[in-house]
Amino acid sequence: MNKIISILEAIPDDVSAYLVFSDGKEMELSNFEMTDESIYNRSDLCCADVIKQIVCDKRFFTPGTKMEFSVHDIKEIKSVKEKKVLFSSNEI
Repeated sequence: MNKIISILEAIPDDVSAYLVFSDGKEMELSNFEMTDESIYNRSDLCCADVIKQIVCDKRFFTPGTKMEFSVHDIKEIKSVKEKKVLFSSNEI
């Protein structure tokens, strides 16, 4: 979990990343921030700005809105600009 958090926090606010989630969602997101642990008594929640949906379930995430998710649900993080894999759950 700490590795994923470090990767997300290191991404500059004006740079987007492509995330693949364990439920099949694939999103382009930016401006990653860890959610204040005192709100939900959890340290695994992150929020980010939605740039666009690539693959999604029935929920629609409007570009420009915030999306909150657990870092435990991330399968892969890719740099959009460099097309480089920053994290893959296959590495663990």
